Amino acid sequence: MATSDAQPRLLPQPVREKLRSIVFDTNSFPNGGLRLSTLKEWERRARLAGLEIWLPEPVVWELAEHAATTWDEYQAITNKAGKALSHAGLEVPTGSPYGSRDEVIQEVEGKIRSLGTALRVLQLDGDVAVEALKDQVLQRAPAKPRDGVKTGASDSAWLRQVLKTAGDDPDQFVIVGSDRDVYKAFEAWKRGKPWMVPLRDLQEALFVLDEPDDSVVQKIATFLRSLVGSPLKAGGTPDGRLVLGEVKDLAGLVDDWQSDRIHDVSLVQLEAFAGFNQVKINRLTGVVTAQVFLCPTVAYTSWSLDAEGEARTHSGAVPGIVVRDVLSFTLENGAVVKAESESGEAVAFGVDDGASAGPEEAFNELLDVLTLIPGVESKPGLSDAITELEVGGELTVFLDNHTLAFTSEEDHDGGWRATVDLSKTGSSKSIELNCAWDATRNPYEMPDLFPDWVVYTDANVAWGVLSEWGALVWITENLVPEEDSPATSTL
Repeated sequence: MATSDAQPRLLPQPVREKLRSIVFDTNSFPNGGLRLSTLKEWERRARLAGLEIWLPEPVVWELAEHAATTWDEYQAITNKAGKALSHAGLEVPTGSPYGSRDEVIQEVEGKIRSLGTALRVLQLDGDVAVEALKDQVLQRAPAKPRDGVKTGASDSAWLRQVLKTAGDDPDQFVIVGSDRDVYKAFEAWKRGKPWMVPLRDLQEALFVLDEPDDSVVQKIATFLRSLVGSPLKAGGTPDGRLVLGEVKDLAGLVDDWQSDRIHDVSLVQLEAFAGFNQVKINRLTGVVTAQVFLCPTVAYTSWSLDAEGEARTHSGAVPGIVVRDVLSFTLENGAVVKAESESGEAVAFGVDDGASAGPEEAFNELLDVLTLIPGVESKPGLSDAITELEVGGELTVFLDNHTLAFTSEEDHDGGWRATVDLSKTGSSKSIELNCAWDATRNPYEMPDLFPDWVVYTDANVAWGVLSEWGALVWITENLVPEEDSPATSTL
């Protein structure tokens, strides 16, 4: 389902009690690129928990080199653009503050080493370096050839250094990631299997998390609602209040058959806040996390060749996109001031053109989406009560100062109709939903080949998507108060 992933599990208590450190590798971060804010936050959490963050020296070098390579790419792009601007008689903007790759590498290493007292860079010992080089030359695990070239010294070096620092005891550390080559190395060295946890699951693997108070849930919802309408650049708002993870294969959501090539696909504005679930609070660190569903505008540029062979460019937007990300919320003086991706990775999916195999499946999809209404999850048993509904059932829910009434019935065409009433003292609003068969989705020559039951709603939302997700946005917009500034979202 689009609304959830498998729940991460808490490491056993004896394991957590013995842990000494959290080890970050290059592969701990999306695409191997350093996210300094993520590392800084985990240094803070580790310090409060009496743990250390370990970064082996080869990992620091590799992270710095990746940043330097990105700087090279940036220089190439800006130099080309600067030349074109200069030829056009325009002023060329000032370039990067760094004069060389070496400066970038030194800057990154310096920032990492100064993050905090709980972060420890493990200096590479001479005997470890020798064994790692022998691993590569002799092709001992974890070394392996890539395109006919012997590699593996770097991976072997950082793993051996971690193991040596831990006194040859794999139970003293947890590695952030899911690289199975790590297991192969420890097996080859006849050592116990180390604990490995992906960054997105690390919080729930290391800490006992609680359900937050209703006031926390309400204020987080209000904070997210206040961000609606904000421009998005590089995956976040310009003021830094929202930082989303990187969305993989965003271009795959663009359906533009007239274009030969799609490029420059990006999130440009936050259109709506749909809902959230899995809201948890870490009492030790004060971190509140939630799986959040946001509706952005996705813009893209494309080009195609016309009949004369001339290249034509075109700009467009993709409707009905939902981004799902686990966000951690920063609280200062009892106020929600920032939300940032917990893992640096997000998922996007399209809902504007969605369809189900049958009316029952479509109804269950709607119910699943309705569990994301802010405040539902914090009411004991309410999520189950919603998902256990059948067509013809009804349910009344009390959320804050609102009453939400849901009713449904079958219609004579094999589908169903539903009504959502949202009321509070002095006002009442409602929307209608209906599930109908869409013949255009199922070719006559191939019946039942494609999903062809669609949910429509008359909900009037700025997002403009008339599906079950549009209904969720309508409910959230009317349920969560709109504030001018999240700074007033005091907990």
